[in-house]
Amino acid sequence: MMRTSTAAGRAAVLAVLLAAAGCGMHHARTEHGAKSPATATTKAAGAAKDADSAASKAVAAVVARMDTKSSGWMVESERRGSRTVTLSGWHVWGSSGLGLDVTASPADFGMQNVNRTGRMEMIMKGDSEYLSIDPVRSGAFKGRHWLRYSETAVGGSALTDAMNKAGARNPIDALRAPAAAGRVALVGRETVDGKPTTHYHATVAADPAIVALKHVPATAQADVWVGQDGYPVRYVWDDGEQRNTFDFKSFGGARTIPTPPASDTIDTSRKPATNTATTTD
Repeated sequence: MMRTSTAAGRAAVLAVLLAAAGCGMHHARTEHGAKSPATATTKAAGAAKDADSAASKAVAAVVARMDTKSSGWMVESERRGSRTVTLSGWHVWGSSGLGLDVTASPADFGMQNVNRTGRMEMIMKGDSEYLSIDPVRSGAFKGRHWLRYSETAVGGSALTDAMNKAGARNPIDALRAPAAAGRVALVGRETVDGKPTTHYHATVAADPAIVALKHVPATAQADVWVGQDGYPVRYVWDDGEQRNTFDFKSFGGARTIPTPPASDTIDTSRKPATNTATTTD
């Protein structure tokens, strides 16, 4: 299971922190308690076919194959209520630890006032998350291009540790347990992104530590579309509150996620300087 904090949720936190730091931006509106509508594929997966050992063995092999990889370039769509955030770029997992280097629309984060380029880079590594902004025009942070916030400062060390451990597993790791228990169903043959795939479905368990700390649903519906090369083409996780779709474009080995230097960063987890920062017009 990938890290379960939503991009929209991170934006809401940043809105508060940036206001305190003196960086102007629109406050992101996050939908609470809204349920994602059930999709046709999820309904078909849940009702059309029963779990079987052959499907379970096939998915177990895909999960094991993903364990041999440490990174992937993918397009991720996070939908919660009426809000959708789309991220594209590199995800890193495994022995290298959890990391992200992706881009998104600044408007998806409510940050179009501090990034007017149309594409915002987001880097996540360990406890830190960085968002690219227009160079600061004046004040103590003049010339800086990045915002940083600490997830530990926002959510606490226990939640951050739990999310990092969950996120460091391969992106379809949640399918490991139902595959081992023979609880995966074959849905059928489908074409995804122009590629012939085999579609499988299972009910999966969320990480218990994250469930306890974030009070999120304990189970979710998961669908994976496997290409002819034995790797996932698409993976969907839907817990009824949030729906995450991952479209895999390529896979790789160990990958280092570079982080911006402190001299080019505004740390929103610290007290703002008395001279507030403003970005360029």
